[in-house]
Amino acid sequence: MDKEQLRIAWIDVMKGFLFTLVVLGHFLTTLPTPEFLIEIYDFFSPFRMPAYFFLSGLLFSTRRLKTYILYIKSKSRTLLLPYISLSIVFLLLDWNIYSDFDYLLFDLKRIFISGVSAYKSQPLWFVFTLYVVCLLYYPFHQFGNRYPWFFPFLAGIFILTSYIISRNNIYLPFNLGTAISAMPFFICGVASKKIVFIITTYPFYKKSFFMSIFFIGYIIIYFTNNIGGRLFDNQIENYFVFYFLSLLGIIWFSCLCSEFVKLKCKVIGILENIARNALIILGTHGYILIIETFVFNNMVKEINNYICFFKYSFSIMMWKYIYAAFLMIAFTACHTNKTLEKSDKPASTANYTLPEHLSVSASFRMFWDAWNADLRQSGNNLEKYIPSELLIKRFSLHNQNGNYLLTGYLHTAADFKEENLLHIGGHCIKYSDSIYSFAIPLKILPQFITLPGITYIECSSPVRNR
Repeated sequence: MDKEQLRIAWIDVMKGFLFTLVVLGHFLTTLPTPEFLIEIYDFFSPFRMPAYFFLSGLLFSTRRLKTYILYIKSKSRTLLLPYISLSIVFLLLDWNIYSDFDYLLFDLKRIFISGVSAYKSQPLWFVFTLYVVCLLYYPFHQFGNRYPWFFPFLAGIFILTSYIISRNNIYLPFNLGTAISAMPFFICGVASKKIVFIITTYPFYKKSFFMSIFFIGYIIIYFTNNIGGRLFDNQIENYFVFYFLSLLGIIWFSCLCSEFVKLKCKVIGILENIARNALIILGTHGYILIIETFVFNNMVKEINNYICFFKYSFSIMMWKYIYAAFLMIAFTACHTNKTLEKSDKPASTANYTLPEHLSVSASFRMFWDAWNADLRQSGNNLEKYIPSELLIKRFSLHNQNGNYLLTGYLHTAADFKEENLLHIGGHCIKYSDSIYSFAIPLKILPQFITLPGITYIECSSPVRNR
């Protein structure tokens, strides 16, 4: 997500969890692995990679990038440049290129023509594919905003195109075949943005209903159909089952992660930071995996006794998972330390920012800056935060049963719904079709400013010191 945008915790947790499965899945294929772990991994496989494209569509925004040229420049900086840089770095670390010119040409073709990165950094295929997906979608986004029917139409066109390409074994450069197959998930993310964000803010008793329906549907289809197919090389066997099952799994897991994030345990901090540093891990773990596999395989070959082989295999298997966990944590340690030490206080160092599309009054801007500073100085999270006497007096904050409330006025668009504000713990009174008064606890401020349909916020005038 852009720095200017607020991070949605459950999205980071979901990305971190799925990315952990991706890395561990690569380790599963190298050495002996218990069958039950493989089954658990396979259970998430139908929606593991599609979920990344769905979440990217969910976060798609053109607020700061009004033209296609600006959008291309932005995505080239955040996706294309890291893809090329990391691919070249790990290409240069591959000793085979210095003795085999054909191998060098093969890897260069993979990086710049096929779009699947160098052989020793294959997981980077996702970064370039996401870049292509973003560029393919942008020209269509205005049609989707104006005509809701356009989303399913566009998704259907891409599914049909993907089917034709896959069935006829058509090769396209720049990993276009995979990008076309992934595009429907990106489109679904864009189209369902409001619905998903609303569902994930529901209290558990309401959310559990949706979770149950999607989970039961996922279980039934998963165990009664031959799923098959892989997204990364565009090998999909049953298109209807693949897309439908993936979407069921994505929505179910989104609801699950939005509840899991409320637990505020240390695991959440680790998953969030894995998600934020995924690009580095994605580019490096494949190369390190090759080295690890080479070392361990050579150790195993030296063991002739069957019993010893079993013991060593078990030992290697255990070390494999320890190694995988260490790899991910090591790359995120510089960001994770504070989270692990103070996982119940994530907001003490947070610097919340206002969305670009949101207009606010001078009084609200003044309050926002003062509240951010006061929150950081307190050293507490939002749940335990108590505003200072100065902030209370300056902005006339009301104490209602221990909760300090901010009051003011809203200007809204047609898609604003009062129940969304009520669900997160706020209150509002309607004055006209587009104007409301509001009262919200300070702890829900980050959620409040991201509610759909709010276009302008004005808080009660601050008290001026004389």
